[in-house]
Amino acid sequence: MMGFTASSAEAHKLAAQIFNNQVDIAVTAIFMILVLLIVGASLHLWIRLFTGKTPRKLCEDPAVPHPDLVVMEG
Repeated sequence: MMGFTASSAEAHKLAAQIFNNQVDIAVTAIFMILVLLIVGASLHLWIRLFTGKTPRKLCEDPAVPHPDLVVMEG
């Protein structure tokens, strides 16, 4: 039987890699949860809009032309 023996430096490097992988998993999970919350809230709003439970309200500001882009007539 051959056993695996690692030096102290290799063991430390392996432990650091494992820790980095665990941090990556945690950060990825947090971002995935945030994405799912945003998608879920958006779907909920769209369903409420399509079924008529939420009124459709437009909140656009009137268009304001940029002075440099206005074409002078005359």
